[in-house]
Amino acid sequence: MRHDLFEHTEWQPQLVRLDRNVDRLNPCHDNIVRLLPSKPPHAAELRCATCGAHRGWIPKHVYGLLGKYADLAADDDIPTLRWSDATMGKDYDNTNRGALFRNDDKDGENDRDYSGTINIEGREFWLSGWIKTSKKTDKKFLSLSVKPKDAEKAKPKATAREEMDDEIPF
Repeated sequence: MRHDLFEHTEWQPQLVRLDRNVDRLNPCHDNIVRLLPSKPPHAAELRCATCGAHRGWIPKHVYGLLGKYADLAADDDIPTLRWSDATMGKDYDNTNRGALFRNDDKDGENDRDYSGTINIEGREFWLSGWIKTSKKTDKKFLSLSVKPKDAEKAKPKATAREEMDDEIPF
């Protein structure tokens, strides 16, 4: 079967396994992503096939190579993309840039409305946004929160019973 990424009349997401430096350091599930349509300067967006998290962008020259590989690959073969982050930097520098995407899978009213990532001076952060309404002016605004991607997981908070269970004798 011939796969041609450039001649689809309707977009059909393609699966790709990522093996970039960043994927080895910060894996997301099994590092299999879907290629989704994108606007220039990118050829495609990478989203985790398991959780839908944004995993990066594909430049046009890499997308073209993937199309050539798809012609040679077996129907059930998932291609693996390997390239160095230094090579990627020549086409697109994401320093001091980020993106937010609508959160269509909100778990509750307080769950974030938008989520994404941002790069600040070469360091990666998680970015969250909530649509709120000003009490004074009744205008809507976007409230933002930023967390470092490399931060250690916080310990779970102690319950009220655990806090009251001290060893002070009476």
